[in-house]
Amino acid sequence: FVNRVISTVDFNVSYYSTAKIQENVEIESKVIANRGNLIHVVVEVRRKGNGEVIAVGKLWMASDKRTVAEVSNARQL
Repeated sequence: FVNRVISTVDFNVSYYSTAKIQENVEIESKVIANRGNLIHVVVEVRRKGNGEVIAVGKLWMASDKRTVAEVSNARQL
């Protein structure tokens, strides 16, 4: 997916708790599936002190065969 045009095709976030301003959190992301032009990623936000889950984001992304440079050049035409 490096230097490719990527579109998010599905995105959702589940909120389980709140974080205070300036509170330290840990963010971890994992690629769950990579199926050709589709990739599924899960992101977890946890409270740094006790590991409590604050939010979980899930998204599917699709990659175009074109590079970012190719799309930029086409827009200039």
